[in-house]
Amino acid sequence: MGAPMEKNEINSLYSAIQGFVGKWWNGFRSLSDPSSPPSTSVTTESWEFLAGSLESLEFRSNPGLIGQIPTTFGRLRKLQSLVLVENGLSGELPANLGDLVNLRRLVLAGNKLSGGIPGSIADLKAKILGLNDNKLNRANTKSLENLPNASAIYLYGNNLTGELQFSEWFYGKMGRRFGAYRNPNLCYPFGLMSTSHVPFGVEPCQQELNFTIDLEAKSKFSKWDFVIDQNSHSSMGSLDDYGIWRSFLVQLFMVILLLLN
Repeated sequence: MGAPMEKNEINSLYSAIQGFVGKWWNGFRSLSDPSSPPSTSVTTESWEFLAGSLESLEFRSNPGLIGQIPTTFGRLRKLQSLVLVENGLSGELPANLGDLVNLRRLVLAGNKLSGGIPGSIADLKAKILGLNDNKLNRANTKSLENLPNASAIYLYGNNLTGELQFSEWFYGKMGRRFGAYRNPNLCYPFGLMSTSHVPFGVEPCQQELNFTIDLEAKSKFSKWDFVIDQNSHSSMGSLDDYGIWRSFLVQLFMVILLLLN
């Protein structure tokens, strides 16, 4: 357990929270109180004072917590856990989140965050990255594979599009601890995956699938054409022999009929 917060740190934290949810918050009322007026803006000055001491920041299930994630969060260099789950946060992720060099857990699930996933997130040492159930629509997924300590990455329930660019080794390592399902326009490259190492709930890229099936079909048809062609030559020889014997038998039958008459 860390050292108790000093009075000026507590005041700064209270001020920062009020910047999120409104000046009505006094430290005792529930942030999710439906009768409380929602905040319409976010102030950021007070987070500056906490930069040298704050190690964990969590807000869960607070519909009154709206606005964008302050860019000053990127200055909380001591922060090890940032959890903002099921709130009303919106806008894009701050590009400087990658500056949180001590962060081990980044969970921003269940908000209304939009835009892309900053490439700087690949610089984090986080073990858990939870960006699921938002409205994110862009991601350089290949860069996320470079997260050195990642043991769980959850991107499901967004609007991500295009092709996942993780390696087969990555899928084998992560298993079900990687989630990208419920992104309707997201797919994985069909030709690079074995059936045991594919992302759960994600479809293969349709164009690649069609191309692969088309190639396989053409290959099979070519093989059959070759077999038919070979058989046809063999059959022609057989038919020629059969024709000769048939002609001989017909002539023999006619001679027998004449003798009998």
